[in-house]
Amino acid sequence: MSQTQSRGIFYMLACAFLWSIGGLFIKLIDWNPFFIAGARSLIGAAVLMVYMKLAHLSLKINRRSIVSGIALCSVFFCYVTANKLTTAANTVVLQYTNPVFVVLLSSLFLHQKFSRRDLFLVGTVFFGVALSFLDGMDAGGFLGNLLALFSGFFLAVLFLNSARCETASDSMSGILLGQLFAALCGAPFLFLDPPAFTTTSVASILILGVFQLGLPYVFYGIASRTCSPLICSVLAGVEPLLNPLWVFVVMGERPSVTALIGCGIVVVTITVWCVQNAKLAQS
Repeated sequence: MSQTQSRGIFYMLACAFLWSIGGLFIKLIDWNPFFIAGARSLIGAAVLMVYMKLAHLSLKINRRSIVSGIALCSVFFCYVTANKLTTAANTVVLQYTNPVFVVLLSSLFLHQKFSRRDLFLVGTVFFGVALSFLDGMDAGGFLGNLLALFSGFFLAVLFLNSARCETASDSMSGILLGQLFAALCGAPFLFLDPPAFTTTSVASILILGVFQLGLPYVFYGIASRTCSPLICSVLAGVEPLLNPLWVFVVMGERPSVTALIGCGIVVVTITVWCVQNAKLAQS
């Protein structure tokens, strides 16, 4: 393994680690989830702007960046709202189904054929998803699980669209636009549902904006230049393992046994699938 690739792996692991703190700090903020998503994204956008300035990346407004921006904005709102309605474990694991949606969307719109392994992935993951849904059959829990699943869908749209961007400026512009769109959409809730600016909420939103949203996307941008998408996907599996752990340790939130089994099926199946794909790509 080259020193450059080792550096990319380090940045991707750091990215996944920082992503994993999202569930905890979102639950510590007693604000409207739409305002949380908007405020977090505004801070994250500022961090990304500084990085793009230092990296000499220009803002590109085109069809690719706009589609990526809309998809990422949708991810943010679905993810934050889901964290308020269901467990952190369900939220992050259901979002981690995005490779399944990549397979389905690629087949439907890019005319790529399913392999047997792909079909096994889809069937097994959706079985795990069904078990996770049993953990929240009340109206709030079911809606939270559904929104978490939608966040995985929109993340797949982002990945597919970003993969077709021609330059780093195009892909990073899509991420920046997503954060700006989310900030604009969340701004009205400052007046519609005024938040209480406590020390805990302000500190938490700053941590989310800088360390859970801004810096991780910078690290991802660096890692994606030296690591393949499959390697990045495998390393991103650190997030669904750590995310519910922080929430359990600090807040005592414990998913049901059924949900844990479902989450385990999803994480293990997708990780093994990504590893096998990486091996096939190298052979």
